[in-house]
Amino acid sequence: MIELAQLIRHAPGLRKRVRKLRPVKPSKATEAWYRVELLQLVDQLDRIARAELLPLLQTPAVDRVARAEISTSFQVPRLLERIAQLARSFGGLQAQADRMAAQVASRALGDVDKRLSDGIRRSTKVDVTGLLARSERINATVQAAAKANVDLITSIPVQHFQRLAVKVEKGFAQGMRSAQLAKLVQEQTGVTKSRAKLIARDQIGKMNSDFSRVRQQDLGITHYIWRTAQDERVRDEHADLDGRTFAWSDPPSEGHPGMPIQCRCIAEPVFNLDPS
Repeated sequence: MIELAQLIRHAPGLRKRVRKLRPVKPSKATEAWYRVELLQLVDQLDRIARAELLPLLQTPAVDRVARAEISTSFQVPRLLERIAQLARSFGGLQAQADRMAAQVASRALGDVDKRLSDGIRRSTKVDVTGLLARSERINATVQAAAKANVDLITSIPVQHFQRLAVKVEKGFAQGMRSAQLAKLVQEQTGVTKSRAKLIARDQIGKMNSDFSRVRQQDLGITHYIWRTAQDERVRDEHADLDGRTFAWSDPPSEGHPGMPIQCRCIAEPVFNLDPS
């Protein structure tokens, strides 16, 4: 492994006083791509739910039969069983989830590599692009990120239909009419879309942090300065960390920047050029 400090010290005419680099920020473009992919999945769930469940919810029996009767009638078990069948039918989502997770992890790594190498080149005139090969450490980190996202993607339809079943059952118990029950289907789609957006935003931040850590450590960059987004949404505990220096090998209790859920903080790389 060739460390960045060694390259700078032995290259003629370089800025040997450099100690800090630009932080590697999460890519908004990759987050937007992932968000669109996940929302398309949610739209697919919504279309199927509407096609399969709305006809059952809109039958005259739903509004005619007494609610005490409905709870033990054919209609509720039939609806709940159909919802359960829809959830099971998305077991075939595995291949789609594998593809999507692999693509987003690859995109996120590409973003980190480009932004890190661009920052190093601007600050030191050293081009490290050729050094950023797919090492065992980065491969393992990318694979772990892809697996985590496969699990999240495949959980979307499961949670969607599980929560929908709970809402429909409660709706019947509360005496909702068919139009109200149909509205529950629409509302759950909105909830699932919000979760999909959260997954995209949170996971891009996590991958950016984790991939940056491995890449920087491989280049001999052992420390970073915690930087917040500098706005009113910053958590108090993260504001307390702002400007402090940490080792990649020894994170604070909050974890590295970008790792806590929806954390928008970033790590500003610091490296030491002194021979000692």
